[in-house]
This record gives sequence, C-alpha cells and structure tokens, in this order.
Amino acid sequence: MFIMAIAMPGEYAAMLLHLFCKGEFDTKNKGAKIITATENWTTKFKELFDQSKRLICRTPLCEKEIKAVDWMSMSAVRNSPGDYWFWGSATDRDDQGTSDFHLQVYQQTLFNSERNLMFNWAGQVNQNLPESEWQKVIQAAQNSYTLLPIAMYVGDFSSSTKFAEEEKRGNSNHIVVLLGTNGIGQQQDCLIWTWADIYRMQCSGFRKLVTRVYKLDFQDLVKNNDPHFLVDLDRIKELKSWMKQFPWPPLVGEVGREFT
Repeated sequence: MFIMAIAMPGEYAAMLLHLFCKGEFDTKNKGAKIITATENWTTKFKELFDQSKRLICRTPLCEKEIKAVDWMSMSAVRNSPGDYWFWGSATDRDDQGTSDFHLQVYQQTLFNSERNLMFNWAGQVNQNLPESEWQKVIQAAQNSYTLLPIAMYVGDFSSSTKFAEEEKRGNSNHIVVLLGTNGIGQQQDCLIWTWADIYRMQCSGFRKLVTRVYKLDFQDLVKNNDPHFLVDLDRIKELKSWMKQFPWPPLVGEVGREFT
C-alpha cells in the first residue's frame, strides 16, 4: 500500500473510495484480480458459526489498533487472492503472512508488473549469494524511479546473527521496501520502509538477511502500460532525494513485530 500511495496517489485514492462505497475496486490491469472486501460464500458460514469478527467489514478495529483507511486497503488486497482454506481470513494474524505467490499477485493487480523477481535465495548456501547479483539490487535501488519490495528475516540481534550464520538461507518473516541507498563502500546504508517509517541498515548486513527481491521500475512500467495507469514519477524521485537528508533510526527487530 505504501508503494501505491507514493507512486500512484490518484489510483490509491480511487481504490479507497471504491472499497468504502462499493466493497471492491478493479484496477483494470490485464489478468489481475478484483480487489474486494467481501468474502463470497464463506461469509454465510462465518455468520452461521458466530465468526463475524473474522469478516473484514465487521472487524472491531479498536481491538486491532489500526485506522479504518489502513485496514480496508491492506486487508482487502490480502483477501483478494482467495483464502487458502475454509476458515481463512485476512482478519486472522496466522493468515496475514505474504508468500511469493501473494506478492506476485499483488504486484500484478496494483502495478501490472509480472516476472519481476530479481532473485530468491531461500534454501541456497548462505554465504554464496554472488556479489554481482547483490550489486544489481543496489544499482536498481539507486534508480530514481525504482522501488524494491523485499522479503527478509527480521529479529533481534541474536536471532538475526543466527539466521545469517546458518549453512543455508532460511525463510523470510517480514516484507519491506528498499527505497535507496546513502553513502558508499562499507559505510553504505540501505534505506528501508517498514512499520510506517524509514529505517537504515548497512547494506552489507542487510544483504545477509534478504531472501527475495522484486523490482518495480515505474519508468518502464509507464512505458509499457495503458493510459489508465496513472503514475507520478516526480513524486517517486522526490521521495528518493528527500530521504537522504535525514539520520533515520537503525532497523532493529523486536519479538512480536515480525509479521506486522
């Protein structure tokens, strides 16, 4: 949602309006799923068995400590690929994880972007991520119009160190957006969006925690899409320039925040 709000503010506003007023929004991207806050036939069963709190439109948001605008946008997008089992719901913490499949569906639905995976290192020998592959990520992050959704492992210092030292790269537990870099060489920081803020982490350390990287080059996406695809390239470029002016806090994980 952060990427859409930055790159496509008009489309983002239209989506929120339609979700609140009609319960669904069609991005009109080829082959994309309609974003919906309804849950079709499973709704009746959740009502029948007194599980109304598991319905997106009836979720008590005070208990979740989240604003309605954020809840409707994020839960509707998460709900749209379809529940993977009978009782599944975006209202349930256990069903809020994001797999490779989900990320690909989201990016096709929102940005008409397909086959944009740069690499998937999960299950590979931990120390063997080629420098050439990582440099492609850094170079893409430095592009004025590119944002990179990344699956990574986040935890406290102890668990992150253990993850980085395992023989094979483990699975991710968090999704972030790599906005760009600041500095050079060993002092180069990666600037990362997560938890509604920008954080920094030395790129050399960030590299050890990354499992999957996706590339959204909005300049290329604009060239290859229909006129309805409304992207504000200047807004993306301005963000990537503005963020370098500030000493952002370090990205340090906390137990319990991995899946938020």
